[in-house]
Amino acid sequence: MKRRHIAFFLDQAYGNIIPSLGIAMKLLERGHEVTYVVAEGFSSLIRSIGAAPIVIDFLKTRERAISELMIENDHEKYRHTPEYLQRRLQELVDEQTQYTLRQVRTSYLDRTPDLVIHDDSMNESGRAFALELRIPKIRLATQHIEEQHLHLFAHDETILVTIPEFFQPRLDVFKADPRFKFTGFTPEGRCLSFRPWKPLSGANPRVLVSPTTGQLPQIDFCRKIVEIFLDQPWDIVLSISGSHDKISTFTTGALGGMSDNVHINRESGNFDIMQDVDLYIGQAGQGGTLEAIYWGLPQILIPPTPYHAFVAKRVHELGLGVFLPISELSRETLIGHATKLLNDADTTTRIQDAQRSMRDRSGSELAANIVEGHLDAR
Repeated sequence: MKRRHIAFFLDQAYGNIIPSLGIAMKLLERGHEVTYVVAEGFSSLIRSIGAAPIVIDFLKTRERAISELMIENDHEKYRHTPEYLQRRLQELVDEQTQYTLRQVRTSYLDRTPDLVIHDDSMNESGRAFALELRIPKIRLATQHIEEQHLHLFAHDETILVTIPEFFQPRLDVFKADPRFKFTGFTPEGRCLSFRPWKPLSGANPRVLVSPTTGQLPQIDFCRKIVEIFLDQPWDIVLSISGSHDKISTFTTGALGGMSDNVHINRESGNFDIMQDVDLYIGQAGQGGTLEAIYWGLPQILIPPTPYHAFVAKRVHELGLGVFLPISELSRETLIGHATKLLNDADTTTRIQDAQRSMRDRSGSELAANIVEGHLDAR
């Protein structure tokens, strides 16, 4: 196939960009040109895979949406009615879209893409740009899709979904629609912007704990984890980087006193650390949840929002871990669940089966084939 130019327009959050890297790397390997519209903070990551960053300015749409609409650490409801929530989100998205479009029209004057890959998450400029130029577009979905939101995909010709088929509820509904292509998990590129992890020593069970990114700083969650495992016979790796999602970052001083069994991580990627631990405790971000399954780890998920609660419930439904509401988080419940998970043969078997199904297909290879096929059809 002749060399083509593929441009990625994705939300400026780590969880949105990282699943696309494997696809971009495969397209680059096949000789295509790849560009990404990104903020300066993501430019080095994009360069590291051999793609070209188109650096522009972005409004703080995500921060505004979170502060206006979400109740911190309440996984049952938002601040407002669903009607107001939808209307306000669309207002913020429209503002971001127009702000972005004004910049990319200039940035791409001399290098019109042959195809745009966009996600429409907090920013619909990729879709709008492709329509303006009358060039093909593909929508990228890096999260599970709730059936009630199917109408949001009404105008898409092709949707690449980078979660495993087994994780999508009501898969039959989506498989009946040929526009949805479940390419699966893409592990490539997930450690590129981090330092290699140095494995821990000792015989204690090892646990990776990571607050979700792209949210307000999860200080209370991390404090509770530190208190629960204080002087317990467990080695805890607490990842509080926030290096790619500045909205989520905080300093270790906010956590108070810590014992020697709590190891703060700011420089290594969770995907790397997971090879060295026995259990994952997270807040049900889609990326971290799938990474844990990929490495065969049981997980305990403590969601801070209704969206994350959906992911946690799905993990529980599949028998791959525990959904623990933050209101029920205590030393007794957390250590009790952790101990049980590490000694549950049935859970281990289910996790290994899920892990095998993720590793049996190359999500990046499948996605690159679909992108090229979409271009060939034009």
